[in-house]
Amino acid sequence: MHLDCYKIYDVAPQMVPARSNRDWMDAFTDRHPYRCLPLTMANSTGWELLCPMDIKIKWNGGTRNEDIQILTRGDPNAISSFADAHFMRGIVTFHTGHLFRTPPGWGVWVTGPPNWPKDGIYPLTGLVETDWLPFPFTMNWQMTRPGEVIFEKDEPFAFITLMEHKKLEEIEPERKLLRSNTELVKEYNAWTESRSDFNKRLKTGEENAMKERWQRHYMRGEKPTGDKADTHQTKRRLKAPKESFVLGAALPFILIGVCALLGVGYAVLNGFSGADILDAVSFGAFVGAMMALLGGADMIFGSALGGLFDKNTPWTEYLATAIGYATVWVPAIIPGSLHFHKRFGFEEIGENIFVPSEKEVIYMERVI
Repeated sequence: MHLDCYKIYDVAPQMVPARSNRDWMDAFTDRHPYRCLPLTMANSTGWELLCPMDIKIKWNGGTRNEDIQILTRGDPNAISSFADAHFMRGIVTFHTGHLFRTPPGWGVWVTGPPNWPKDGIYPLTGLVETDWLPFPFTMNWQMTRPGEVIFEKDEPFAFITLMEHKKLEEIEPERKLLRSNTELVKEYNAWTESRSDFNKRLKTGEENAMKERWQRHYMRGEKPTGDKADTHQTKRRLKAPKESFVLGAALPFILIGVCALLGVGYAVLNGFSGADILDAVSFGAFVGAMMALLGGADMIFGSALGGLFDKNTPWTEYLATAIGYATVWVPAIIPGSLHFHKRFGFEEIGENIFVPSEKEVIYMERVI
């Protein structure tokens, strides 16, 4: 089963398997909240979307967009692509940067990180039909009182997990008296007696109880009768999102490599040797780089022009794309063209009159 996470832009908030630890749980003596397995399992049953920057949210209690301020220690122009006050009335909207697609019948449950209390603000929860939705959803938090709230960089602002929600409609809850299930009554009574006895011994300071400190039936997946559960987990191990290979980003490398190999093949078939093979490889790489240049120019300039109108995408993204392509073109084009011109140049014999150099004539004779 796959969860497709389409990044809307080249840069999107990081998505990671949810952590099980919490600062408030760590603060307890002996970190004993971690003995509650349902708590830690809930913490880690999903994925976190992390803040790409530090932001401070200030709300004066008003109902307008202007009553909420969102500040950052980083680039203020990048805030609008991540967070805004679209819904007003103290509600802050975070953009996930992704369009999620799930198998038929499955949806995304989106909320704040479980068991992660945050003073002054509360996460709103949504169930999204991501098996058909062709546009992204947002994560929203409600300020609970006027004041300031800080989200730190790499702090989770959203928690997503999957739910086959349509199956819930097939479930019919039925309430019964416990005594109607004799086997379950035995197991329940065994737990009650065991729990009561342990607490009494713990209260009186009985040595074994003090050493054991707490019962571990649930942690061990073991019933008080001693029977083991058929299925039991103590840790959630979710897969981290993998980055799919994008042909567009690798296109310059592919074109240069293919053309350079074609140059080698041409040189071998024509009996070239030594420096002549290097000439053929250089020229092949040069041609490949020029092809990549022509193919990539449309993407770069098109994206840059789009940036004039798309205020949600920082100019740094387009600059980074241009620099990335330049790092491929420059090493291939400049050395290749200089080497080829140096070895097979043209000589000027008069004003604006050029004839092939001696090396060029020799090369042309060999090729012909």
